[in-house]
Amino acid sequence: MSVADELRKLDDLRKDGLLSNAEFERQKAVLLGEDRPLEDPQRQGRSGFSIAFRLMLGAVVVFVLLLLLGQCKLSEGLTEKQNARNSIKYCWEETERKALSPSEQRFTARTCEYMESEFEKKYGYQP
Repeated sequence: MSVADELRKLDDLRKDGLLSNAEFERQKAVLLGEDRPLEDPQRQGRSGFSIAFRLMLGAVVVFVLLLLLGQCKLSEGLTEKQNARNSIKYCWEETERKALSPSEQRFTARTCEYMESEFEKKYGYQP
């Protein structure tokens, strides 16, 4: 059967309502050996929207991930600062313990002062 006969059959099917115009055009393109079948005309308008929508969705996802990452880093910094403050507070509490000898108290006090100076160097203010 020739290509012309096949095209006539497809045209008859289209006229009988068994094939839509888009399906007919697709099958005609296949029969004529075109590299790619024709796109459905109804989808042509949506493809541009779909690409733009995907790009915007991707940008929103990246933005949200960056926000979450920044939030984690921020809370990590706050936790580190709070841990340093708690350590200094605990150090001063240990200095006031009555069971320490005077030399141990002086040593502990110097350690607490050192911790405070390091905190001030790192964060710019006293704990």
